[in-house]
Amino acid sequence: MTSDWERMREVLGRALEISDAEERALYLDAECGRAGELRDEVDALLAQASVTGVEGFLDPPDRDQRLELSGTRFNDFIIEKELGVGGMGVVYKARQKGLNRDVALKVLVNGPRLQPAAVERFHREARAVARLVHPNIVRVLSQGADGELHWFAMDLVPGHDLAEELRRLRGDSPEPPQLPPPGSREHGRKVAQLGLEATLALEAAHGSGLVHRDIKPSNMLLHEDGHLVLVDFGIVHDESLGTLTGEGQLTGSINYMSPEQTRARSSVVDHRTDIYSLGIVLYEMGTLICPFESKSVAEFIRKVEGAPPPSPRSHNAALAKPLSWIITKATAKNPKHRYGTAHEMAEDLRAYLEERVLPSAGPPSPLAGVVAFASRSKFKLISVAIALTAMGVGAKFASVHAARKGMAKVSAKAIGPAGEALSGQLWTSRSDPATGLLSSPVRVGVLPVAGVHLAPGWVHFTVALESGESRTFPRQLEAGSKSDLETVVGAIRGLRAEDFVRIEGGSLKVDDMPTAPWNGLDVPVSGFLLQRTEVSNETYAAFLQEAQHPPPPSWEKIDLARYGNRPVVDVTWDDARAFAEWAGLRLPTFTEWTWAARGNDSRLFPWGSDVNPGLANAHHPGFDLASDTALEGYLLQSAPVESFEEGATPEGVLHLYGNVAEWTASPVYFPAEAGFQEDLNSRVIAGFAFNAGTVGYNLSHFAFSRSDTISRSKQFGFRCAADLAVN
Repeated sequence: MTSDWERMREVLGRALEISDAEERALYLDAECGRAGELRDEVDALLAQASVTGVEGFLDPPDRDQRLELSGTRFNDFIIEKELGVGGMGVVYKARQKGLNRDVALKVLVNGPRLQPAAVERFHREARAVARLVHPNIVRVLSQGADGELHWFAMDLVPGHDLAEELRRLRGDSPEPPQLPPPGSREHGRKVAQLGLEATLALEAAHGSGLVHRDIKPSNMLLHEDGHLVLVDFGIVHDESLGTLTGEGQLTGSINYMSPEQTRARSSVVDHRTDIYSLGIVLYEMGTLICPFESKSVAEFIRKVEGAPPPSPRSHNAALAKPLSWIITKATAKNPKHRYGTAHEMAEDLRAYLEERVLPSAGPPSPLAGVVAFASRSKFKLISVAIALTAMGVGAKFASVHAARKGMAKVSAKAIGPAGEALSGQLWTSRSDPATGLLSSPVRVGVLPVAGVHLAPGWVHFTVALESGESRTFPRQLEAGSKSDLETVVGAIRGLRAEDFVRIEGGSLKVDDMPTAPWNGLDVPVSGFLLQRTEVSNETYAAFLQEAQHPPPPSWEKIDLARYGNRPVVDVTWDDARAFAEWAGLRLPTFTEWTWAARGNDSRLFPWGSDVNPGLANAHHPGFDLASDTALEGYLLQSAPVESFEEGATPEGVLHLYGNVAEWTASPVYFPAEAGFQEDLNSRVIAGFAFNAGTVGYNLSHFAFSRSDTISRSKQFGFRCAADLAVN
């Protein structure tokens, strides 16, 4: 008999699940071929099972003696009760007397069919997992042998496994679920959080050369405090033990196996199998549906090697698109199309939770389904060639048609500090007319992008790099125009990290801006970084010199030695945008600016709701912008950017009331019959300047100024913002 009993028993166990002789033969052909030592031994044992029956056929031979361990003591442990059993291992709840603690004790079942190699593997992998110190991996505390009993002790995790949580969410258990109800935003975020914890655990395991190989809900424990703990790292490969907290015998499931696992003898099974299985678990957690449920192994193989599962959103429309994209990428049939590492998947899950653009996943390509179908066809090379040719002709026709209809043409690239090309993706978002918020990002293509046709309008382009950094470019696309995006990615130019304040996300709701499109709405605002002060003349001078950008008309009259610390003014919106792109930053949207200034309490001033003229530079009414002395008024009445700290927001942002009004990235929206009409030639100016006064005006006055993008004023300045991904 082969020494690889674990492998033989796995094949045998699955073959016994198949009652149809033809289906069983197909499965065995796929697993071990038509001939060979493994096939001969499996066939012989199947013949034996047909005579003796399959009841208890795979149970350990010493089952009765094993059950007698409950209530007994060996080594330093007092066995209290059995928690679960697998084919070659049992887990007990035990009391470790010396340290006076409860543990989960796994015991390797002995018997005449137990090979020495299995014993060695049991202890070797126990030692390997013991080296993993991670909050989301169960700790192996000790190991040893007591006569013929081989064991190791683990932390006893209070809680229940995700299989039980799924039963609770489906209403199949009388116990209440720990997760929020499906369909709620909180449910999707909790699923992503648990997925993030699982990927971090897998990253630690994979980094130590361990592949779990059996990721499924019953092997993922939901601690009573809400965090996830991964158990059973294939320490005995053929074990189906899946929990350390439940009662009774547990059985494994094939529903989470990757396609390459079903072809174990003909495909390489590596760490990406864990990524696939975790994707299936997240699919089930998000939809309460396992995409490849089957009644037999043969049926499962046909499903898992067939068409991709439907989008998770087809079962739960409330599931956020980015989370659906992550699940889809993780469950790709071809391992090459999945996340290459658990770290990459963790970064996407973290980006989703932080409401950032996903670094890797995106909407499925229209070509993906064609390629998946073709890869299953015996004519796959011809099918793919035809599909690519047809789509190529279609794309060319669409491109020509788009140009005739007045589309804009966009190219983009990212380069490093040394001039090297950087890898990444280009995404676009468009603004919501009701809120001014950006839509869910749509992937344009892989960098560099050349000559892509897009519809005119105000677009936020996001360059998402493989390093995790991102850069955002607001651009107004006009019919028939060409736009080239180029960013040098490295340290932020002209500014320091300490010049920025982190603004946590939240829900903006104001009821005192009657002309605002989002007045009275709950508007979600993602966390972002905001410059602590306005951009100063000194900082703007560095930009003018390096970028060779045209200076403001009044620039030659600015004495930098005296006024370098004053906010730069007399700049157009295009000037402000150009500075932000040079610095590797962007302008804040008006909703971001309002959120930073007013917070979740809709305060009337950055410091609160009390009128206090001494907290802001806004006390010079009567300033005449049309006069020849406008510049003199600015020089006389503006204040240094680092001033009036007592009037800062709770986060420490200065001058969100007074000094200068500020350009934002947001276009102006006017009420119209169909809702709101966008004015792409104008931008919203936020805040007041030095001549506003604090009597009669406060932050509830919406759209303090709406100005053309080419307008200049001695009252208009700006500050920059950044996505949280920028480092």
